[in-house]
Amino acid sequence: MCHNLLRSFKDYEDNLRRVRQQLDGARLINIISQGRGTICVLQNNARAGLVSANTLTADLASVLAAVKHAMSNRVKLLTTHYVEIRQAAHKEAQEEAQAAFNSNKAVSEKQRNGFVGYAELCEVRDVLPANHPLRLWLALSTMIPCARGGDYGNCKIFHKEPTPEELEEHAENYVVLTRNSQYVHLRVFKTAKCYPDGIKLGLPLRLCVEIVDSLAHNNRDYMFVSKSGKPYATAKAFTNFLQRGLKNVLRNADATPQLVRRAYVTQKHARLKPRLNSSDPATAALAREQMALLARCCGHAVTTARKYAFELDDE
Repeated sequence: MCHNLLRSFKDYEDNLRRVRQQLDGARLINIISQGRGTICVLQNNARAGLVSANTLTADLASVLAAVKHAMSNRVKLLTTHYVEIRQAAHKEAQEEAQAAFNSNKAVSEKQRNGFVGYAELCEVRDVLPANHPLRLWLALSTMIPCARGGDYGNCKIFHKEPTPEELEEHAENYVVLTRNSQYVHLRVFKTAKCYPDGIKLGLPLRLCVEIVDSLAHNNRDYMFVSKSGKPYATAKAFTNFLQRGLKNVLRNADATPQLVRRAYVTQKHARLKPRLNSSDPATAALAREQMALLARCCGHAVTTARKYAFELDDE
């Protein structure tokens, strides 16, 4: 029976295997029949930081799918109000995650383990070879406000100011490198609807040098290209490439592009925080303006930018 259920749920096999591991190898038939007990164990693991809220949701969804399958095959199981229980469990996990986020704490043990400080990111960046794509991405993520992971996956390079026709043809993000103008213009990103004109960021000289060095090793028309020499087809494809690469160069299995972004915001916030709390009204006002500018450059609301900064425990 257990084998048949697993074989019928190929899409859920990995999730169900993870659930079984969390329940000390319990048989699937027992996991299904003891729905409430299963949920309690999975919830406790999420609270302890062993799995994320998203993982908890996926696990609960997989168990629910197995229950529905079992019911359709007339297997008598204790499944009263299972859907309602799952929804309540997910809501509780999300509320706990939001509370942790609001207190500027890593919301899971995985995030805590994956967080790499800004200084270490700069050190790793500077030892990578000039032709390494992760060096260029880390330069973009540490020298100017850090974009979201997939935002540079289809980012074209213009060596002259682009014409309206060129921008209409390439309706994505782009970089301009000319003698008199060097900037990146983000037009396609998660919160773009709140920024009708997009986000335009000037490129410091050192970052321009990083881009030119990278192009010298691999002449191309886009900031990043896949093995085929073409830009990444989707933001998700580029994010997946970054995720694999970061785990390797940072030697951290839990590193993610989002945590790099949070490292940038964290170090900026740490510098501004003393001035935000200054007793001098002028100093505090200037710090608030700088925080608002940082938030805008990252495509955030000010409150989100502050919550994005980690305050990790020393333990």
